[in-house]
Amino acid sequence: MRAVVIQPDGSATIEEIDGSLEGLQAIVGGWIEAVTLTCPTPTTGYINEEGKLNGLPRNQRATFVTHLSPGDWIAGPMIVLGAPDDEGNDTPVPDDVVGWLGISPLAIGAVTAEEP
Repeated sequence: MRAVVIQPDGSATIEEIDGSLEGLQAIVGGWIEAVTLTCPTPTTGYINEEGKLNGLPRNQRATFVTHLSPGDWIAGPMIVLGAPDDEGNDTPVPDDVVGWLGISPLAIGAVTAEEP
């Protein structure tokens, strides 16, 4: 499944990932938590539920594009996928969200600039 992975250093890549629970957990490094992004297209972000508790580095780019309470922030990598389908299954990240994140939709596996 096509996803954008935003790393704590601000880099972002489009990757083909295993969308299973285990696959998502492997990318974020632990239990997953779903978060809402601020983009106009319905989107799902997944982060490490215990990222801050485990001392993962702050991810400023992911924090910037996520609806959070004031003073809250994302720790560790974030996976961006499309909105769930009618059965609740994740869907690939849409091209307009990829563009909104400042990444070329053709850049599979390529690292983008640190901040959009």
